[in-house]
Amino acid sequence: MKSPFRALPLLAFLLLLCLLRESLAQTPQPLAQDDFTLGGLAEDTDSAAVRARFGKPDSVFVDNHPFDVDAKLVSWVYPRFTVFFFSMDHVVGIRTRDSRVATRRGLRVGDSVARLRRLYGEPTSSYHDNIEYADSGDHLHVMRVTVREGHVAEIYVGSILD
Repeated sequence: MKSPFRALPLLAFLLLLCLLRESLAQTPQPLAQDDFTLGGLAEDTDSAAVRARFGKPDSVFVDNHPFDVDAKLVSWVYPRFTVFFFSMDHVVGIRTRDSRVATRRGLRVGDSVARLRRLYGEPTSSYHDNIEYADSGDHLHVMRVTVREGHVAEIYVGSILD
């Protein structure tokens, strides 16, 4: 008759593997390139493609670039989000204050800071009302979340000026 305890080491090993898998599944991954989307709109999208998909913006603002005399900072404002360009070329950032617009991982305006941390982990930095997650390859490429009273008030994904 076989001893019922012979399978015990194998069962302990399988239990350990399950616990390790569960622990790793709860650790959010660092930002990847496809995390720099908001409402299905990706960074680096051509301005013509933005216009084709969303139509004419409600308003357009053009400002001087603070570091490049020949460049402009251009903002296209839509009802649910704002799209930012450097000199009308490709999308360099997207911002929303609308709870109907989500990040690729599902973060929305109105979500709690606890949900933000479950989805994205510990931030790269935080100051005042802003929590920032930087691209590991470029510290000026971020997801910046503005928080008020413990909830997400604004989400920005894209490049920032330093």
